[in-house]
Amino acid sequence: LVREAMASYATAPSDSPSAARVGVVDYSGSGSGKAVAVYGWSGTQPGTSQWDQAETLGRLLAQQGFSVISGGYCGTMEAVSKGAREGNPEVRVEGILVPGQFPDRATVGNRFLTHSTDAMGMVHRMELLSSRSRYFVALPGTLGTLAELVLVWMLGVLHPSSRPPPVVLAFREPWQRVIQDLSSTLRLPASHANFVRFVDTAEEAVMVIVEDWKVASPSG
Repeated sequence: LVREAMASYATAPSDSPSAARVGVVDYSGSGSGKAVAVYGWSGTQPGTSQWDQAETLGRLLAQQGFSVISGGYCGTMEAVSKGAREGNPEVRVEGILVPGQFPDRATVGNRFLTHSTDAMGMVHRMELLSSRSRYFVALPGTLGTLAELVLVWMLGVLHPSSRPPPVVLAFREPWQRVIQDLSSTLRLPASHANFVRFVDTAEEAVMVIVEDWKVASPSG
């Protein structure tokens, strides 16, 4: 595994290039590359339909040449990483880890990762996950997945119209009802409420991503 140091992020002065990049995400495809960030529950178990969907998602993305980024630990994160490595052994499979945050998890991430990055905390982890791709897929999960999904949903709504926006996909079960209830309760306009696209299968998610990449990527 390759471990990237993040100390410069914490110590960069406010006028440094590193500081200038914080919170400014280029979703044009040129900076983030051909990558997909995947969110999901750490408790997903092998042999379940949720595990199979995550593994299938990773495999299909890798076969299309996409690198896969996740939280890097167990459950859905391990399943999507496993699928990616099996789908294309040459693909980059990255985990964004938070050392010491989860005492019940291995500090080095799952064994299918090719690269790992240490975040300074949960908020920094979400920032890294949201800035290394313009494609996001939320598989079934709980509070952590919800926080990650809401973050990229918000970033998508706020994204400058002059650039290709992030593509935020969420599995219909359970996220459609969650998003609809939030949108209704908060009285969000339709343009905000409809930003997240719902899918039912890994195959459907990959189809949406591949078609968008053909249109929006620098190479066309």
